[in-house]
Amino acid sequence: MDCISLLRCRSHRVDVSLLLLLCSLFVAGISQSDAADFRVVTRIFRAEDQQPIGENTTIFHEGKVYDFPASGDQITCFERAENQFVIFDTANRTWTRIPTDQLLQYTAWLKEKSSESDDPLLQFCSAPKFEMRSENEGKRWIFEHPVLHYEVEGVPLEDPEVGLQYRAFSDWYARLNAMLRPQSLPPFPRLLVNQKLVQQNLLPQEVELRIGPSPHIDNGEMLVRSVHKLHHKLSEKDHERLAWVNGCRQKFSEVKLIAYRNPSYESAVDAPSR
Repeated sequence: MDCISLLRCRSHRVDVSLLLLLCSLFVAGISQSDAADFRVVTRIFRAEDQQPIGENTTIFHEGKVYDFPASGDQITCFERAENQFVIFDTANRTWTRIPTDQLLQYTAWLKEKSSESDDPLLQFCSAPKFEMRSENEGKRWIFEHPVLHYEVEGVPLEDPEVGLQYRAFSDWYARLNAMLRPQSLPPFPRLLVNQKLVQQNLLPQEVELRIGPSPHIDNGEMLVRSVHKLHHKLSEKDHERLAWVNGCRQKFSEVKLIAYRNPSYESAVDAPSR
């Protein structure tokens, strides 16, 4: 997921989930047998703050991707072979599934809706075109536009498969976040950034995002950065977390998406009529 990426600065409350989306960086050609196991830890900061406002651990294991927030009740699993996300609510002990074709349908609608907006930011996000340039011998990429500006410092990968897997998850996670969190930006600018990074065989190490004043963000400016650390081997703790969350699928109740997002809906449907 979910990244991610970002630099954002404003005086209003920052939605950490939105930041993870912006920070997060369907490639059908990745087979289950080729999948590498690794972990990426993402920390998100507001502007130049030294204290992170969010942290996620994303574990890639046997073709699936598990995203664990440092705080919060939602755990996300991307099952590429099944073309779906599975999302767990550990507080309410429920889980739901969202097919990737549903995400494509939603983001196609979002693209059209954003293109008709009076907000220049949303208009740009519907069909983004950046001025792109590289620095630091091609390890730093800058994506420029007056309403949205990315700066990405990347690390070259010895195994290109890691970059492909990271991009696949990050692309789909960006779409998922756009659907689940209406305050998020459309995912299309981030998809372009992800595409360029994988073409350059880079994994994002630090990402900054600047967003100009826009009604979508209460007419303020946004400045956020994310730092990503790649670990090539999974730890014993990682395997314990995976075993635990896979067990939740049997212990928790599966619900429809509408009930997952609004637990009282399920109770109302199941309540006897009077």
